[in-house]
Amino acid sequence: MRFLFISLAMLSFFFACSRNGNQSDLKIVRGFWGHLSSIEDVAPSSLFLVHVAPEQVYKICISRDFLNKYSGVEQEVEASIDIWAHYIGREIKTRTDIVDLPSPKNNETPDQLLEDYISKCPAGTDLVVAESYFNDAATGKTVSNYSYRHQDNQGRNIVESFKQALFLKKSHEGASSSDQVIWRTLASIKGQKLSRTEIFELLKARGEKVFLTGTSELLTLRTIMHEIGHVWGLCDQYALAGNRTNCDANFATLDSRGHILLNKSSTMSSQGWVSPLYLSDDDITGIQKLAKRPGFQATWGEPNLSQIDVPTTSSKAIEFSQILSVQKDESTIVVRMAVLAAPGLKMQASIHDKNSDRWINYSGSTRTALTDTRNFDYSLRYSGSTDPDKVSIKFSNGEEENLVEMSIP
Repeated sequence: MRFLFISLAMLSFFFACSRNGNQSDLKIVRGFWGHLSSIEDVAPSSLFLVHVAPEQVYKICISRDFLNKYSGVEQEVEASIDIWAHYIGREIKTRTDIVDLPSPKNNETPDQLLEDYISKCPAGTDLVVAESYFNDAATGKTVSNYSYRHQDNQGRNIVESFKQALFLKKSHEGASSSDQVIWRTLASIKGQKLSRTEIFELLKARGEKVFLTGTSELLTLRTIMHEIGHVWGLCDQYALAGNRTNCDANFATLDSRGHILLNKSSTMSSQGWVSPLYLSDDDITGIQKLAKRPGFQATWGEPNLSQIDVPTTSSKAIEFSQILSVQKDESTIVVRMAVLAAPGLKMQASIHDKNSDRWINYSGSTRTALTDTRNFDYSLRYSGSTDPDKVSIKFSNGEEENLVEMSIP
């Protein structure tokens, strides 16, 4: 028997490694979509969700320790499958088994864990979900391998068996902040665990974003949606190491020079501190084009896309503004803020002098470009006769205004 081992995708979206991608050659210009090149290597099988038939039950195996650590992840995985399926008019039947899987060891690779975990999950498991240590900057990975004996008349490998896992990064103890991930589940954000249906309806409404202002914080749901996108057959929308891509040039959008265009705002791109709770327009285009490819309908038939409601998303001029910390020395106050706002944002700072019980206003400033950061530092100088005890920042953009205030320690 011949064995072929493949890695379907490696997601790396933490800090500088791939947050905005490598722009030296691949054009990261505007939103587009793409399909994994590896999907053409195999004949239809449930290795990819796009080939799962209506009568088939897709079997998921989740680590019990992982669920105890991250409440609600089971529902996030199921709802992530549902939301991609929704935009092509499908409903994937699933069964989720909670299994006692051993904790990953420092020296174990995701490939080694995949072999171990599959052996402990119920027979016929399609996807294992757990955490793993990574030896790179990735924060989520989909790892798989399959075996085959024969090829079909199109030269595609006929899969006899496969193993597949979705891993979220487990940070090494003592890891630097740049190599650490602090996972936040939707349940921890909302203050309660949501059902599969509730998460699905939230994603379908396309009206919410989560803003994570803590250093190294990332949203489990956003990463799971990305990785499930790979399991469906979609490629990364950021440049991989060495300025490579895992997109099939025959099923992606190209510029005039034949370069694959990548979309840094899609779910299939890298994750940042702002997490939209919905698939982007280009994510939706990608999955719909995948389902319309010849031979990709399983027995679902041609999708009737005109009957699928896709609510329009909207953005405010000031999406988010918050003071995170204030530091003071003998002459300077440094205000650290998290801000997401459209070009034209005006900021007016004031400090309160405890001695005179009055506010001292500073000259305003205007940002001409998009402001998108959770590490924006604003320095204010003051005289020695002033004893500042509070700082306020007034944000304005067009008709929108927001005033934020914090006491100075």
